[in-house]
Amino acid sequence: MRRAISAFRDYRNTASASYLLSGKNASLGVSGAAAISADDESAASSFTYGLYATSQNTAVAGVATGSSSIAGLFKGGSQGTGTCTYSGGSGWNCTSDRNLKEDFTEIDPETVLAAVVAMPEWKYRMKQGVPSKWFMGPTAQDFHAAFGLGTDDTKINTANAQGVALTAIKGLDHKLATALHEKDVEIAELKRQLGDAKAALAEIAELKATVRDLVASRPVVKASLGR
Repeated sequence: MRRAISAFRDYRNTASASYLLSGKNASLGVSGAAAISADDESAASSFTYGLYATSQNTAVAGVATGSSSIAGLFKGGSQGTGTCTYSGGSGWNCTSDRNLKEDFTEIDPETVLAAVVAMPEWKYRMKQGVPSKWFMGPTAQDFHAAFGLGTDDTKINTANAQGVALTAIKGLDHKLATALHEKDVEIAELKRQLGDAKAALAEIAELKATVRDLVASRPVVKASLGR
């Protein structure tokens, strides 16, 4: 049985704050690092150490203590409230609470799917990056032109990229479901026509049998009339 996928919607966050990076014994070693602070002791106590923007090769690093503590924390931001934390494993946990979102707008998943299909995708390397390191995906300009999401056309917000991917999957599900339904209707009609054809062939066969019987009985009738 097919299960419906929950609705996807546009939204925007409702609150704002300053970005904050926290860590016990944080080392701030570059100009402009005042924007990154370690004054959130409730979160910082979870860290053994932290290195923040101390060199070109180390932008953010941290090691957590205890099984329930976090190794990385991003909190607040001028474009919306929320946090992103890293507690081990293979990914970050970022706020996506419905109560922190508003202006929900319904989305047509098949329109999103069509935009994804039409959007250019590339394999590329970053300028001044590691020469052997390749990436795959759209440019921010193409992504912004296709969906109009994010703050500008030079960056792709990861939440938007994930939302587009999930919505496109739902659009593909809708498209396949529609195509399968149309095929089911077509197959049912063909089966009906085949049934009608079989019934007609059976009727023809019965008529042929009747004709054969009549033809076979004609000499007997003649013989009877002759006597």
